[in-house]
Amino acid sequence: MKVYKILRTDKAEDQLRDIIYYIADESGSIPRYSILKKQRYRVLILEKHLVFYKVNEEDRTVIIYSIVDGKREYKNLI
Repeated sequence: MKVYKILRTDKAEDQLRDIIYYIADESGSIPRYSILKKQRYRVLILEKHLVFYKVNEEDRTVIIYSIVDGKREYKNLI
């Protein structure tokens, strides 16, 4: 796999931040696998992709762990 440098404009950076804030505010869903539920993951469905994340209310952070194609077996991808 080729490795590329990724550059983002200020506008793109702002848009990514907006997505993260949306994820934090959105309650999301609980994953169907119990192992992911126990680890307190949340999942947000965006068309054909699943975004797996956790929200830490104490320090007001959102950590996005994985973005996967919903057609894949995702339990072992996170």
